[in-house]
Amino acid sequence: TGFVHADGLAQYDNAFTAGARHVACWAHARRELLDAGEPAAPAVALVGRLYRLERDLPPPDTPDHLARRAEVRATHAVPILNDLHAWL
Repeated sequence: TGFVHADGLAQYDNAFTAGARHVACWAHARRELLDAGEPAAPAVALVGRLYRLERDLPPPDTPDHLARRAEVRATHAVPILNDLHAWL
């Protein structure tokens, strides 16, 4: 149970069948956008903003850091994700 950060390979199927929730990887999404070329440049830039946001977060090693990470994501990542959704 819980969250599994994985690609779509079949060897993870048992974990998902057992109740784990799949959380995808931005690197895989970004790679697809890069393959799409220049028309996808705005989306690649938005994913880059998410990467920069994550890079600046504190490590998830204390309850305070976990709370701060959640706060920053809710405040800053959600608008970026909304822009990406609108672009899509």
